[in-house]
Amino acid sequence: MNQVRHLIVDITCFGKDLDMRLMLRTKRAINNLSDTEKQSIRDLISSALLDSNVNGGLRWPKGKACRGQRYNVISVWYSKCLTYKNSSVRLRMRDVDRFDYRNLKKEFAREVVVKLTGIVSKLKEPDAADSCLLGMLKDDMKLVWEHFLHCDEFLNSDQILL
Repeated sequence: MNQVRHLIVDITCFGKDLDMRLMLRTKRAINNLSDTEKQSIRDLISSALLDSNVNGGLRWPKGKACRGQRYNVISVWYSKCLTYKNSSVRLRMRDVDRFDYRNLKKEFAREVVVKLTGIVSKLKEPDAADSCLLGMLKDDMKLVWEHFLHCDEFLNSDQILL
C-alpha cells in the first residue's frame, strides 16, 4: 500500500553544517489531527538528538523513538548541501546519509543538481534562437567544468597507478 505524505519539513541546523527533512507518512489519509496527536508528533520531533556517530546522524533516547502504537521513527536521513549560483546556472551539491530502521539499510549518496536557469528563461521567450541557446549551453558547461569538475590538480602522473 502506498503511504500518504502529510507533512514534509526541511530543517536547517545552524552551526551543525547539516540539513534534515522530516516526513510524516501514514497508510491512510488523515483529515483532522487531535491536539493530543499533534503534541505526540511535536514530542517525537523534539526528542531527536543530533549524533554524527550513529546511522543517519540522529538518535532518540531509549523509548522515545515512538509515541504509543501510532507514531514511530522508520527512517532517518540528513544532508550537507552547498549551492552555487549566478545569473545563468544554479548548481547544488549534496551529501546525503540515510538509514532505514525497518530493514537496517544504510545509504550514503553524493548528489549534484545543475539547473540552467538562463537557458530556461531564454526558452520561454517566443523568439529564442537555437544558436544563442547553444552558445549559452557551451558557456554554462564550460563554467561547470572549470570550477567544479576539472580535476587535473588531483590527478598528476605520480598519483595514477596502472
